[in-house]
Amino acid sequence: MATNQVTIIKENSSGDFQELKVTAEANKAIGFDTNLNPVMVSVSSNSLTVNTSLTSLVIDCSLANIFIISINANSNFSLSNVTALKEYTFIVKNTSAGAITVTMPNSEVYVSQSVDISTGKARMFGLVNINSKNYWLVSGELSNV
Repeated sequence: MATNQVTIIKENSSGDFQELKVTAEANKAIGFDTNLNPVMVSVSSNSLTVNTSLTSLVIDCSLANIFIISINANSNFSLSNVTALKEYTFIVKNTSAGAITVTMPNSEVYVSQSVDISTGKARMFGLVNINSKNYWLVSGELSNV
């Protein structure tokens, strides 16, 4: 399998720039959380899979239109690079031993800003941006995901 080495320059919380070297397989990549901790992601033609213990997740919507996110703690989302009239799907899986709550971004359109997910279950979140406003649709709990 092909591998690539990439150098990423990232600003840390002190305002200093840090050089990070990353080696990844062709269908894998390394992302970074807000503390510059590496997070392994899988990439296919239109989906991105992330396994993380982050409690605050920034999702770059330019990377894919389907995101599969496995989390094990209460979490909240924020989004970047949302394209108008493009549909996005987020499948959020609970991998913890107890129920978790996912909190949606502020100032957006949804039925409820906070959504609970039981142990071993998932929910599907649909998003479309119309006139600079994000509209969300959230499924009931999904089994066997």
